[in-house]
Amino acid sequence: MRHIPNIISAIRILLVVPIAMALRDERLALAILLFGAAAVSDALDGYLARRFGWQSELGGILDPIADKLLLATAFVTLSFLKLVPLWLMAAAVGRDVIIVFGAAAYRIFIGRLTAHPSLISKINTLCQGAFIVAVLSRAKFSLPPEWLVTWLGALVLATVAVSGLDYVLVYGKRGSGSMKQLALGVRLRADAVFESFAPGQNSEVLTALRSANATPVWVWGAHGCGKTHLLQAVCAAAGDTAAYFPLDRSLALPPDALAGFERSHVLCIDDVDGIAGDQAWEQALFGLFNEAAELRTRLIFAAAVAPRQAAWVLEDWRSRAASCVVYQLRDLDDQGRIEALRLRAAQRGLQLPYETSEYLLKRMPRDLPSLFQILDALDEASMVEQRRLTIPFIRDELEKHARTKS
Repeated sequence: MRHIPNIISAIRILLVVPIAMALRDERLALAILLFGAAAVSDALDGYLARRFGWQSELGGILDPIADKLLLATAFVTLSFLKLVPLWLMAAAVGRDVIIVFGAAAYRIFIGRLTAHPSLISKINTLCQGAFIVAVLSRAKFSLPPEWLVTWLGALVLATVAVSGLDYVLVYGKRGSGSMKQLALGVRLRADAVFESFAPGQNSEVLTALRSANATPVWVWGAHGCGKTHLLQAVCAAAGDTAAYFPLDRSLALPPDALAGFERSHVLCIDDVDGIAGDQAWEQALFGLFNEAAELRTRLIFAAAVAPRQAAWVLEDWRSRAASCVVYQLRDLDDQGRIEALRLRAAQRGLQLPYETSEYLLKRMPRDLPSLFQILDALDEASMVEQRRLTIPFIRDELEKHARTKS
């Protein structure tokens, strides 16, 4: 059922040929009928996609292609029949050609482009459709009056110019503002990949994050349970189309720093609960959530608490946060911690014996960040002294560390 809007768009593309043939043969009544059916199908597929949540990336491509093919074909054919001025046809078709080539250039040189027509673009499409119907109706039935057709033609020209300029300005700004990840001074950790994450009891969370489902996800859990690791792993898997945005207050970022990130293919926002109670930040997240939904951007949030437990002050944002699919990230047991240490050591090219991991767990802080920090320090020490990570070596290093501190 979810493919019905795409099927309707495909049928509208197929209608281009019989409409062109009807216009060529000057069978204007049939052309009006077919064009009207195409216009109804355009409204219908959009309604079904929004009403039942049947939006798809394919639909976002097929729908504008169908519209542009239909209108361009009608303008070119009517110009050939001397029913539309050549200059108006050139303006209408030229705008679409510029948009198509601009979108191709954006995709090649900058990155993923999501079709998201502006209000003025929708008005322009409506004006073009009304103008074509008016031209055909006047040629066949001598209605509407000439002045109305002329007025519609002027409206088409005006909206073509304004919408074309709007596309250039908007997407030019998006291009220049792309990859603002670098401007934040935030880098993804090289070790933060799915392969280095020990799931323990969190296999369901791992499966959800690895999927391509566009439904917003909220991951919560205690400090050190691996939330940041997983968010950065999602970004690493998605590549250049993803962005990682930490809401750590130490970055001292203003709420408008979020602007533009909704256009990422995948956006991972860490430490969301850190801004709870700040109305300006909550308003920014509310706006980003809505824009990301329209653009079909995948949103993944991480926090120390579930969305309903955070102290939000903005009810609109509270409701959006609560609409996410929520997963709790559970702490690892001892076997899970040993596996996490083994994976961390393997990433560094080390072999960590099981008994060595047990020794660390019994004598060191048990939270993973502390264990990883100790393992990294031991790795560096073993490289300096050219020794393996055995229990005697670790005991010696810990004793040296204790003597240094004392």
